[in-house]
Amino acid sequence: MSTALDVDQLWSKTLSRMRQEAGDDQVELWLQPLQIAGLDGSSLRIKAPNSFFASAVRKNFHARLAAALSQEAARPLEIDYEVSCDVRVPSPAPTRPAEPPKPAFAGLNPRFTFESFVVGDSNRVARATLESIAKAPGIRFNPTFVHGAAGLGKTHLLQAAGNALRAAHPNFRVLYVTAEQFVNEYIVAVRQYRPEEFREKYRSLDCLLLDDVQFLTGKDRSQEEFFHTFNDLFHAKKQVVFASDCSPNELAAWDERMLSRMRGGVVAYLTAPGPDMRAEILRRKALELEMAMPEDVVRFLADLIKGNVRHLEGALLTLKACFAARAAELSIDGVREALKSALPPEEPVVEIETVLRVVAGKYNVEVGDLKGPKRAAPFVTPRQVAMYLCRQMTEASLEKIGAAFGGRDHSTVMHAHEKVRRQVEADPFIVELINKLRADVSQAQGR
Repeated sequence: MSTALDVDQLWSKTLSRMRQEAGDDQVELWLQPLQIAGLDGSSLRIKAPNSFFASAVRKNFHARLAAALSQEAARPLEIDYEVSCDVRVPSPAPTRPAEPPKPAFAGLNPRFTFESFVVGDSNRVARATLESIAKAPGIRFNPTFVHGAAGLGKTHLLQAAGNALRAAHPNFRVLYVTAEQFVNEYIVAVRQYRPEEFREKYRSLDCLLLDDVQFLTGKDRSQEEFFHTFNDLFHAKKQVVFASDCSPNELAAWDERMLSRMRGGVVAYLTAPGPDMRAEILRRKALELEMAMPEDVVRFLADLIKGNVRHLEGALLTLKACFAARAAELSIDGVREALKSALPPEEPVVEIETVLRVVAGKYNVEVGDLKGPKRAAPFVTPRQVAMYLCRQMTEASLEKIGAAFGGRDHSTVMHAHEKVRRQVEADPFIVELINKLRADVSQAQGR
């Protein structure tokens, strides 16, 4: 294999073999940028963009790469690394002092605030946690992990925290970014020989708000980079907030070191809003869209659309377009007709009996004990927790919940809910317990 064409074919086949062993992500990031300088006898000369790149490839891929190369060539081959060029940063002019870094506010949308966030039982804990972070970043709730299904307000809360921090601490470097943006920036930084610039940007922050964390799953190099970024920020007492569609326990493919750090902070869980909260969201969104919406239509939509907040917003936008074209007023019959093809499929509703079974199993008691008259602590505590979860996760009224718990009065349900809510707001251990029970109920219900 002495011609350039033969060498190129050999390298292409070697990369194909490496894709099977190391994965497309690793090959694209580390091996694709390498260039063939030539084949001298039994030694293939490879050019790396810079010394950092060459060192990383030699450390992490050399043995596998040399083996794959030799297999494709059908003879032993060695690899010699060369450096194309090193990027050197010129020294600043001595007569001109360097300017201090400017605060980073990238990614923050001023429209997302705590004031514009509709609060209910499904998100009260998460909002209270993020508000506390905005008042005392890096001190009490660090890190914080917010998780829940898409469209429940995770991005709104992270952005609201960022905007509140920006208002309270104008000199803070606050950055909201998605995990996909983090990965893409890292890849570009490596390819353009600027890894230290990338690290300086992220590790000098006062608060990092990282959304869609689940995107990092399977991207080992990016996870490793983020692990060290997180460590630097955490040990410097800088605030880190994660948001994800999955709980930390569901990120099974992640490095255990990172997972342990995520679990070591506050974990807040968002659930779908109940009918009263959905109605309030509709009223606020209609006001923003300058739509006159009768209360009977608000209630009809709140009962009809049981999905996430985005489904509610999408329905309102559809109605605005339809009724503006007709120059007609909103009515229940008109709304039903306009949305018949736009509504998302209805999700399974959590049943009270599902909550009872899960909570009884967690506390090692019988479902009958939760419904019965026993007032000893081993039965009262799980009963109150179950009532709290029923209020948050089911569509049942206070009266219906009370009836399911042995015919108890609605005021008993209200008392239990309020007591557990206060415990959730005050005790991170209770937060973790409730989040785990919520996840178990959702799984048991088949959602």
